[in-house]
Amino acid sequence: MILRTLPAIFLLCLGLVGCQISDDTSPPETKELQLRDVPSGGETAATRVRVSNGQVVYVPCYSHIRLADGRTYKLAINLSIRNTSFSNDLTITAVDYHDSSGRLVKHHADDPIVLGPLATADFFVTENDKSGGSGANFMVEWVASKPITEPIVEAVMVGTGGGQGVSFVSVGRWLRETE
Repeated sequence: MILRTLPAIFLLCLGLVGCQISDDTSPPETKELQLRDVPSGGETAATRVRVSNGQVVYVPCYSHIRLADGRTYKLAINLSIRNTSFSNDLTITAVDYHDSSGRLVKHHADDPIVLGPLATADFFVTENDKSGGSGANFMVEWVASKPITEPIVEAVMVGTGGGQGVSFVSVGRWLRETE
């Protein structure tokens, strides 16, 4: 009995599957995803993706830190600006180094610097340069001709003294879009 009903079940299933086939040959609908603060919920720096035509970024850094006994420990500062776009340039228009009181110490980019896709620009403050103080910062401004994923802007502080080595990273903070 089961062997007689098996072909009937097979034909019934084949008929149901055939009903699902559509002769619509138009391409599937495409949607453009706008990547502005994509995640909804537990947003983290690792999951947040922004696109922009330009930004001003504040990067905290330290030309020295204080040790437990109050002595100062000198640090070199490596500022890194990384274009995260796979296909578009960005132009760095300002890299300004400020001291703890907010005064401009040095312009590190007198002329605009064009970074190609996935390129990086580095700026350096020597370990012996204490002009920035423990509250030093960089103000980085960049622009792009079309919206791109925001660059990664970080300062890496490194110190080697008294047989010790210290290193840590400080991540840039978005302040505003450029005008």
